[in-house]
Amino acid sequence: MPLPTLHIGGWFDIFAPNTLDQYRRQAVLSKTFPGIEPRLILGPWTHTNLTGGYPDIHFGAAASSGIVDGRGDLSSLHTAWFDAVLKEDGAAIAAVPKVLLYFLGENRWRGFDELPVPAGQRSWFLSAEGDLLDQAGVDGNVEYAYDPLDPVPTTGGATMLAGAFPAGPARQDAVEARTDVAVFTTEPFTETTTIFGAVTATLFASSSAVDTDWVVRLCRVSADGVSLGIADGIVRASWRDAYAGTGLFEEGHPPSPIEPGQVYEYTISLWETALTLAPGERLRVQVTSSCHPRWDRNLNTGKLAYESGVAVTANQRIHVGASHPSRLTVGVL
Repeated sequence: MPLPTLHIGGWFDIFAPNTLDQYRRQAVLSKTFPGIEPRLILGPWTHTNLTGGYPDIHFGAAASSGIVDGRGDLSSLHTAWFDAVLKEDGAAIAAVPKVLLYFLGENRWRGFDELPVPAGQRSWFLSAEGDLLDQAGVDGNVEYAYDPLDPVPTTGGATMLAGAFPAGPARQDAVEARTDVAVFTTEPFTETTTIFGAVTATLFASSSAVDTDWVVRLCRVSADGVSLGIADGIVRASWRDAYAGTGLFEEGHPPSPIEPGQVYEYTISLWETALTLAPGERLRVQVTSSCHPRWDRNLNTGKLAYESGVAVTANQRIHVGASHPSRLTVGVL
């Protein structure tokens, strides 16, 4: 029997894609069964940290699950929702928007009757000079060497790793200083720009290995130059066909090795976000081949890390320009 649902998650929650997918499925179902419209709350939270505070940034008291935009803590919102559903007393929940989303960068909540759909899409193209351009530039490439024995360390992100690898937004200084991380940055924005919804990267890349990984990370760079990780994603080269087109896994495409030196097109999902960039701020994209221990290291041999202790260094090449338009594509409000 169709029932009302309340969906709660965070932009840095490892289960955020599931939360959004479940909400959207329920929203579709509610068109057939009126009266079961779903509700959604998405904060600047991880799966276990709902304070809105992190070592490198704090989103303010109103971002906390204890306040939620001054509407009460999550427990009181739960109670209001249960009162409406079980007691038919909807007075308290009626004051809360059906969709309540926290917009990073704006550092404020926005309310909607339903999850908004982006007004359009925008792409930024990677250049050989390390820029993110509005249009594909001249053909070229960016190279780096990936050594599985010296992987890029996990620094923030939507994780559930204990101890030394906390989830959430984190400064990327040390990551971006590495020679095995390619960095691409826009010019400072001249007008306020809001990125909303799915974030997808398209990479044209080649490797000296028979298998390897491609990791893409989206960062917000403040006016004073601080790079903060917002979203990231990965694709294993041998599984490229299963993620082609959308970056989302599709069954029926078994893994296959890549031909060393051959250029392949990869689609990488960075999940979804709500991020507003102010004038003076910039957008940055990192491309690398590891994020350890969040994702197991690719040994570049075609063997899995638990099958073999043998690893080889891969010489990686990102192809850019009109012939190979590697790019980041986002929804915009």
